[in-house]
Amino acid sequence: AAGGATSAYNSIKEIDAAAGTVGEFTLDDLYDVKYDLDRRYKLPGQTAWVMGDEAMKIMRKLKDNNGQYLWQASSQVGEPNVFDGEPVYFTPNMPSIAGTADVDAVIYGNFNKGLGIVQHVGGNFIVVDEITNKKYVKFYTKQRWGAGVVDGRGLRILRTAAAV
Repeated sequence: AAGGATSAYNSIKEIDAAAGTVGEFTLDDLYDVKYDLDRRYKLPGQTAWVMGDEAMKIMRKLKDNNGQYLWQASSQVGEPNVFDGEPVYFTPNMPSIAGTADVDAVIYGNFNKGLGIVQHVGGNFIVVDEITNKKYVKFYTKQRWGAGVVDGRGLRILRTAAAV
């Protein structure tokens, strides 16, 4: 956005976990995140959960009223695990949530619509080679690419409970 302003397109809505144990969240918190997402982004087979190890550990322990785990391990190699009917993916880039307040724990949403491949600002590099072939100058270029938020309305972040 111009001038560093944020809008619904380039910022992701964060939902705070209910007050409780610092660094934890509940099944109710996950449902708040899931059902806060606008219906037009919840297309069948296009939404997913993304989290780190510690959030995964918490989610694997969650049970329904009958004592059944909501986490379903994948039955085939290469297929993602499932939580509440949605695929779950691991990323090592999520921050540690163990005993930490106000940390992004889980991201949920339609990543196809919410994220896009973007070129990093200042991500062009040019290396001039005048040594390997004295008669010629060689130019090597590199570009730095990554994922960026293109429509934040399609994603939600669950933040851990705040310190009381």
